[in-house]
Amino acid sequence: MSIDFQVVGIESMGEWDFIGSDNNEYTHCFHRYPATMIPHLARKLISRYGGPGMSLLDPYCGTGTSLVEARLAGMKSFGFDLNHTARKISIVKTNTYDITKLDNFIKKITNEIFDLELMELTESLTPDGFSLETIRSWYPDQTIKEILTIIEYLKKFSSNEKINDFALITLSDCLRDVSYQRNNEFKLYRIPLEERALFYVDIKPLYVKKLIRNFNGVVNNQKKLSNKEFLTNTNSKISSKNSVIIKDLKYFQKVDLVVTSPPYGDSISTVAYAQFSWLTNMWFGFDQRTSNALDRDLMGGIVSDKIYLTGCDIIDEAISKIAQIDSKRAREIYSFYRDYKLSIKHIAQKIKPLGYSCYVVGNRTVRGEYLRTDIFTKELFEKYDFEYIGTEIRSLTNTRMPGKISPSGKKGITAPTMKNEYIVICRKLA
Repeated sequence: MSIDFQVVGIESMGEWDFIGSDNNEYTHCFHRYPATMIPHLARKLISRYGGPGMSLLDPYCGTGTSLVEARLAGMKSFGFDLNHTARKISIVKTNTYDITKLDNFIKKITNEIFDLELMELTESLTPDGFSLETIRSWYPDQTIKEILTIIEYLKKFSSNEKINDFALITLSDCLRDVSYQRNNEFKLYRIPLEERALFYVDIKPLYVKKLIRNFNGVVNNQKKLSNKEFLTNTNSKISSKNSVIIKDLKYFQKVDLVVTSPPYGDSISTVAYAQFSWLTNMWFGFDQRTSNALDRDLMGGIVSDKIYLTGCDIIDEAISKIAQIDSKRAREIYSFYRDYKLSIKHIAQKIKPLGYSCYVVGNRTVRGEYLRTDIFTKELFEKYDFEYIGTEIRSLTNTRMPGKISPSGKKGITAPTMKNEYIVICRKLA
């Protein structure tokens, strides 16, 4: 089967890699998160297809990289995400703060946090579904007391919502560092039981260090916005709208530009957004369900009993071949593309005539079959009255991804994960 598919930028490969770039500028420094978009990638796309006074949407905004960059470009922006932790990080990164009040707040914490009297475990009120027994399987008792004490201390500032959110999200970024969570893992894997008795990381100096880091990020961000005169006439709005469900977008306005990086596949088997966020969601009561419950809300989370055609030949052929080996896995793959197709259909309706869609996608290999999500994305936008501009290729050398996967599903048989992303660029017809 021949596919007419233009890939632009191959001769200058590296142009979109941004190797050596500072990915922690401004408020991008705030919080780790799986598979975040590189700020310079969003910046370059926005500079090409957006501009002051225009509007941007990221329907899978994660921690708000594109939203921060949209404000810096003088655009108002909108972000959707079903993960409460991700939304809260996006809100904190895109808020406008009273710098003096924020500075005074951080100085107060720095002066008082090391002298706080720790709560006893018997005094603590743990969130529903996050029992003391469960917490103890993730943290030393000393650390549990420290976290509970800091949370209780921060409640004093609850009257200032922006500062309170800033403080909580900064604390959130410490939760994995002081837990039994294994280093360099996004999924919920703990260090061996025999290593836990000697494990302890003091959260207090770590928290102060990250508060100062994030404060400096805010100062630099707002200085940049002020210099461009964008501080008061730009904003970001983040919500839990689900682009797969059309009624969620019924009253949503049309935008000039979409810059987004959709999930590479269903959350359970790819990047573990729900597992990564579980500790934060539980400690702060954002989402007190299991991480699997959040996974089911995300694209492909509800697995179809049957496999139907998606309308993209190259994807349908791949799913058919996977089904011959593993019918369950094929249904999971189909379910992701089913939801992704609906999402693109609905988002396409919300882009203004002559507006642009820029989708940064990854092509997975599952059971030996290479899934061309880039072609799937291109063909869908063409179906919904867009012209295809081209596809840029970027290396994933500076993106945090697992080193190896198991494409066959068999223990011990692994292969490298995807090495490239594809930036599929389309324009809405007039």
